[in-house]
Amino acid sequence: MLRNPKNGASVYRTRNNALLQQLRDRFIEKDKKIPVKMSILLRAGERAWLKVTMGEHEADVYGDVLEVSQKRPAVREDVVKQLRKLGTTVFACEEQDIETQIDGSPFVPVKLLNDLRRDALSELEERLLSENAPDREERFEAANDEEKQQSMDGTGRSAKADSMKLTVQVMSAEQLGVVLKKAGEGVDGPAVSRIYISTELSGIDGAIKMKEMVDEYNGGVPDDNKKVKVYLAMPYIFRRNTAALYDRNLDAIKAAGFDGMLVRSPEELMYVKDNGLYEELGGRIVADYDVYTYNKSAFEEYERLGIHDFTLSEELNAGQLKGLCRSVKAEDVYLEKLAYGYLPLMVTAGCTLKYTAKDKPCGRPGVYHLTDRKGKQLAAVNSCAYCYNLILNSVPEYLLDRKEELWNMGVDAVRMSFTIETAAEVEELIMNAVESVKDYTRGHYNRGVD
Repeated sequence: MLRNPKNGASVYRTRNNALLQQLRDRFIEKDKKIPVKMSILLRAGERAWLKVTMGEHEADVYGDVLEVSQKRPAVREDVVKQLRKLGTTVFACEEQDIETQIDGSPFVPVKLLNDLRRDALSELEERLLSENAPDREERFEAANDEEKQQSMDGTGRSAKADSMKLTVQVMSAEQLGVVLKKAGEGVDGPAVSRIYISTELSGIDGAIKMKEMVDEYNGGVPDDNKKVKVYLAMPYIFRRNTAALYDRNLDAIKAAGFDGMLVRSPEELMYVKDNGLYEELGGRIVADYDVYTYNKSAFEEYERLGIHDFTLSEELNAGQLKGLCRSVKAEDVYLEKLAYGYLPLMVTAGCTLKYTAKDKPCGRPGVYHLTDRKGKQLAAVNSCAYCYNLILNSVPEYLLDRKEELWNMGVDAVRMSFTIETAAEVEELIMNAVESVKDYTRGHYNRGVD
């Protein structure tokens, strides 16, 4: 490069900032926005609700239950200000297009308004994209063809979505007893087709005893005609001492006659294959949502390793799940999605009792509670069988009201996962989840991972 030009030398400018800014202003930053309308209900004692509409399309989301404000209740001006912060989204909304209903002097955090706005717009965008995407597969086209597929019943639900399989995961014999009692009825129609037995609290011996409860329910019928299949759920972390524990119980596990196993890591899959369990179970292995299955290549690799039943990832949003289901729908795979349950925020070897109990905490499995900086209680499942704790979210994930949407994506079954629920709560959730679940999260379903 010419570092020291002489006086009088010709110099050519290769970047014109003024011209670039003019082009940016005229063309790049003048993207056409999609106008939307918003309607929000903020009432003390009830969950916040926001609906966003664009023509005939709409999306609505719910937030937390609002408390009464003693000092600064929400006012329209502040609410509108937050809802109009659409930033770099493709949407725009004028103040006169925002309808607000504020009752009972509610306290409305700014974060709640931001979450409602983001989640509603994300859901609306996904619906617009899915409806207008070119070359949609037959199954997705059929979802919008009422004459071919919808066959609505009196509640307006798709008959196909109503027949979606329901699976249940339990952590105690009390929960299992209720599930078996109600297995033929199920939430909103479908019967329970498969039960996963977790071993965090009961250990392997307890899981085998619960398997006997299912055997009694099935009445000794042949495998092909069982009313409910039962799978053993392996632990979240598979360390050396855990492998040794399974080694000691391997014969008992095989003799118990489980219909399959739920694995949560590649290590567990290799253990199952190396120790004869894969052949013993006829290859009936389900990959849980912990197993990396974010794309088609991951699915193909696990298929090569012998897995054909998958639980969809909790870190993908609705649009990503839809694309993934479309990409693998030609494969011979079974897709399941968690639709209810308290998800583990953390799996930790740090025992919750170690710092609170005066005596040695080992051998005291159970559910304890931690309180976060906001005063919310987080359940901690203390698993002495595997020497770890599951720190659960303060609210459950809930997607049972999206069954038709999940079915249209290509999902074969939805799962209800019970951990800290009492027997009475399990019964209420199985029979009437819509009314039972008051406070919940959509997880990453609407927004994905930040």
